[in-house]
Amino acid sequence: MKKLLLTLCASFCLASAALAQSAAQKVAGTYTGTVYVSLSGPVDVDNPGDALTFTDQKVDIVATDTVSNTIDFTLYDFRFTEALQLGNVNLQNVGVKDSIAGITVFRPMEPAELTFLRDTPMQIDAAVSIDNTQSTITDSEASIMLNVMWHMPNDDAPISVAFVGKKAVDAGISSVTTTGAQAKGIYTLTGVRMPNTDATNLPKGIYIINGKKTIIK
Repeated sequence: MKKLLLTLCASFCLASAALAQSAAQKVAGTYTGTVYVSLSGPVDVDNPGDALTFTDQKVDIVATDTVSNTIDFTLYDFRFTEALQLGNVNLQNVGVKDSIAGITVFRPMEPAELTFLRDTPMQIDAAVSIDNTQSTITDSEASIMLNVMWHMPNDDAPISVAFVGKKAVDAGISSVTTTGAQAKGIYTLTGVRMPNTDATNLPKGIYIINGKKTIIK
C-alpha cells in the first residue's frame, strides 16, 4: 500500500511539473494588434497624438530556452511610414520572467544592431531593444515598447515604437482561471514593493496596484 501511494505521489508530481509552464512558454505565440511609431517623443498609446498608427500588425514570440526563460521576438513589416516598409525586427534571446499578479515582464537587454533595406540607397542601421520598464504581457494581451536608435551620419535619432495586441488562442485549448489572492499594495513590474501607499505620489511609470496593472502619467 505504501509503495502504491509513493508511486501515485511521484506520478502526480511529474504530471504537475509537465503541466507547469515557464514564463517563456506562457508568452509564446502570435499576437495581432496595433503598432504606434513616434519620431518626436515617447508613444502614449491612450493618446497617440501625431504618432503613426499601423493596424493588423503581427508579432511572433518563440520560447528558445524554457529553463533560462529566453525568447525570440519578431515584429513583422516594421515601417516608419505607410510607403516605407523596412522589414522585420528580430530580437533574439530576450529574457522574460514572471512578476506578480500573473504578469510577465522582460529582463533588461543590450540593444541589438539591426540593418534594414540592406545594400540599397535607403539602408538604415539602428539599435533596437525592448524597454523592460514599460513592457508587459498579461494573459494573452501584450503591451511592448521598443526603443529604436536610428544611426544617422552626424547623430543618432531616437524613435519610439509601441505594439499593443492580443495572442491568438488555439480553439482546442481551454483557458484556465486562477482564483489566487491578489497582491495588496504597490509594486514595480519587477515585484519590488513600494513604500508609497498613495498612488498619487508615485513617479511616472507602470505599477501593480492591488493586483492590477496601472499606468501613472
